[in-house]
Parts: sequence; C-alpha cells; structure tokens
Amino acid sequence: MTKVYKASSIPCIVVNVNGHTRRVSFVAKTGGGSTFRTDDEDLQKAIERHYRFGELFKLGETIEDKKPKKSAPTATKVDDTPTEKGDETNNDEGTEDADAEGEEEDTNEAETTDAPSDLIQVNVTDPDDAKDYLCEKFGYSRTKLRSLKAIKEAALANGVEFVGI
Repeated sequence: MTKVYKASSIPCIVVNVNGHTRRVSFVAKTGGGSTFRTDDEDLQKAIERHYRFGELFKLGETIEDKKPKKSAPTATKVDDTPTEKGDETNNDEGTEDADAEGEEEDTNEAETTDAPSDLIQVNVTDPDDAKDYLCEKFGYSRTKLRSLKAIKEAALANGVEFVGI
C-alpha cells in the first residue's frame, strides 16, 4: 500500500526507522505545496509518529497496490501484436490509398478496445501526482513528462490510465 503525504510548504524531516535515521524530503509541486510518496510500511509508521504530523504535513491519499498491475501491461502488448499483423496482411491486398486509410482506422480500433479492459486506472488529483506515480513506479524522469500529453503517453505505454486529469 502506497501512501502520499502532502504539505503546503516543502519540508524535509528526519525520522527514526528501525533504529536508523532517515531524511524525508518532500518534492515540490507546480501548483504549490509538496508531496512525499512511499510504500515502505516502516517508513510510513515513522512519518506518522513524527511530532509535526497533522500540523506541518498530512496524509493525502492511500493507494492500494494490486498484483495484477504487473501482468496487465504484458497482456496489452501481447494482445496488440496479433491484431496488427492480421490487419497488415489485409491491407496488402488493397491499393496504397486504401493501405493508409486502413492503418489509421485499425489504430483507432486498437486504442478503443484496449482502454476499458487492459488499462489499470489510477486516481490522481493533478498532473504532478501522475508524474510522481510514473517516476516512482516506472523510473521516468520528470523532465520527460513536461506536458499532459507526454504524461498520458507514458502512462499508456505502461498500461496505466490516469483518472482525474
């Protein structure tokens, strides 16, 4: 289970996790404030024991991690491949103009088919939360995710659909 902590400022706190001191730095958000996201239960407990918890920063949301997340993107990629090969075979029979039109139509059909069944829906409140999720789960650099279009493309490439942006 991943927890997202939110603050109106950009705090950096020190907590004791199993006898070890850990520094927790919140990440600034474009619209103001900051967040810190972790799935480490020991760190979560330490953060929630911090004397400024509830005052300087609060628990923003809890995201349930589910095992099917890892298998869904793989299934999406496997399902797309046979469809595209079959469509290319059909397109070779027509003229060049028909080929171009057929490819565009087939791409739209594949996107429509994949959206409801194969994508994992993740609730986010703004593009910064979506960036945080992609950076943490899939190792993206925030500089590669500057536009909403780039965020959505990266999410689709990993079998994720963001709800709320």
